[in-house]
Amino acid sequence: MIVDFLFELILEMIPEKIRKIIGIILIGIGILLSLIAIVLWLVAGGTEIVILISVILALLIVMIFLIGFVLISYGSEWESRNVSLLD
Repeated sequence: MIVDFLFELILEMIPEKIRKIIGIILIGIGILLSLIAIVLWLVAGGTEIVILISVILALLIVMIFLIGFVLISYGSEWESRNVSLLD
């Protein structure tokens, strides 16, 4: 509850244009990291260190994509439509 309040407060302090630009940059970083993880897995597939690095990269990629999508969609018209459909 407190974390949600702080998260919304921080997002409201960032202007919408900057949020969208940062979101797009984060999604681009996520795409680049996923390409690096795929190449790393294809080149050195079965070693234990590569598996560990791939798991760490996968967690980072998922978090970066989620944060990017939240920054892009926060406060847009889609959020108000989703809320009205769920109520």
